[in-house]
Order: sequence, then structure tokens, then C-alpha cells
Amino acid sequence: NWREKEKTKEKSNFMSMNANARTYFTNFVKSPHPQRGRKGEGNILAVDTSSRVLSVAIRAGDSTFEANLDGTPRHSEQLIGLIEDGLERLKLKKSDLDALIWGLGPGSFTGLRIGLSMLKGFHLGLRKKSYGASSLDLIALSSGLVSGELAVCVDARRQHIYAAKY
Repeated sequence: NWREKEKTKEKSNFMSMNANARTYFTNFVKSPHPQRGRKGEGNILAVDTSSRVLSVAIRAGDSTFEANLDGTPRHSEQLIGLIEDGLERLKLKKSDLDALIWGLGPGSFTGLRIGLSMLKGFHLGLRKKSYGASSLDLIALSSGLVSGELAVCVDARRQHIYAAKY
């Protein structure tokens, strides 16, 4: 059951995709916004389906819903329910959302297709602003490094890595 998994906290290294998916979506969703919370003023849905971890975060006013499901990827089965649960907990309707943010990877092709298909449906159905975000760029941003060089590496499986230098 995904609600039980939501409560489970897994341990991971700082530069792992799992930890950074949580970090960058949480940082983005919790970032300051002077008038957020009312319709038209910063209710944001952020989703990343590019890795084994399904990450969903919703910001509404001073409230935040965050869920990160790790394990066997079943994003197509879990994504809608997770979004609905978050909206219900924050007492929002889909129409109250102002912006949609989707992780663009790099990562699993199937995971990306699932996420982008969902984004396209939300975008067309709700007519909301939609944004894509590179996972590597957001991991770098969430590191907190303000000067110097940074290399971000994510396991691409099969003895390969996704990497970017900043």
C-alpha cells in the first residue's frame, strides 16, 4: 500500500537520486512566496517520475504535502492516487492549482513517458502553466553550493552514470 510506504523513511546518500529528488522538490515547494495559498497565487504541484522513486509535492499556502515512494516502480498505478491524496489533505481541487512542475530526468524512459503524459493531460485539461526541470540541475541547486565547482552524478544503471559539472 503506497500510504504505508509514504510513512517509511529510507536512508540514502546525499548525492543519490532518491535523496535529491526529495530535496529539490521539497526546497522548491517550500520556497518563499509572498502571497501563496489562495487560488491564483502559488499553489504548485511538482512531480518526478524519472527514477525508481516516485516524488510528489504540493504547496498550498504555508502547507506542504510531500510523498516519496521507493521500491518497485509502479508509477503509472500510484501517481494519480498520490496526487489526489495530496490535494485532499491540503483541501484543494485540481482547479486550484496554479502551476505544474515535472522532472525531466535524465532517467527511466518509461518513467519519463508516464510523467510527461500525466503533465500533458493536466496541462490540457486544467489549462495551467507547466514547467519542466532537469533533475541534474535541480540536484545541483539543492546542494547549497554558492561558489566553486560541483559535479552531480546519478546512477544510470548498467555501469553508466548521468553526470553534469557546474
